[in-house]
Amino acid sequence: KQGGPKDNVWAKNAAWSGMTVVEAGIHQTDLMRYWFGDIKWVQSAYVPRDAEDVEDGGDNPYAYTVTFGFENGAVGNLLMSRLRKLYHTGGYLIAMWDHGHLVQEGKDAVAYYYDGPYPPTEKPTGEAVRHVLDMPDSCDTTYEINKGFIEAIQTGDKSKLSNTFESSMNSLAAVLAANISHERNGERIDLDAFLTSDIYAAYRQRPEGM
Repeated sequence: KQGGPKDNVWAKNAAWSGMTVVEAGIHQTDLMRYWFGDIKWVQSAYVPRDAEDVEDGGDNPYAYTVTFGFENGAVGNLLMSRLRKLYHTGGYLIAMWDHGHLVQEGKDAVAYYYDGPYPPTEKPTGEAVRHVLDMPDSCDTTYEINKGFIEAIQTGDKSKLSNTFESSMNSLAAVLAANISHERNGERIDLDAFLTSDIYAAYRQRPEGM
């Protein structure tokens, strides 16, 4: 559908954006897939916006919680909000495993875990469990991504790409299924079924006028 609104209502309006998990959350979903692999199932719940709080077409829900179940057994949580009159944005990324967690602190990737004799004779200090990971030299990631994409087109070789058009469909299916899970009162949706089952056939149809 061509045309559209003149301002950024497409990002704040549910009909234009597909809601915030689709419009913005797909990027975090891609990142989680980079870490943990493809997503198997999705379950979600949103907080709808009050009708009297809709301004300039901005009717996307206030808040979103999405749980992703990965093929390898990992579980991920995506928490998002679209709040008005806030004038501040922020984001937090945490990856956890059975005995520790990984966070980003400025430019550092820091893993917090204890690797000494267990149980310790004394409680370890904060610095003792803080491990700054060795990282490759920084680069212009936008340039490198576009360079790899162009080279793949020129050569027909997709092997160097971390993600392809085909594999990225897992992210798209996951965020679309998150919307449907909310619509169906938090139903857990298996993505294979979402793509093929008659139960979800109506959601795979192109909306009228599009």
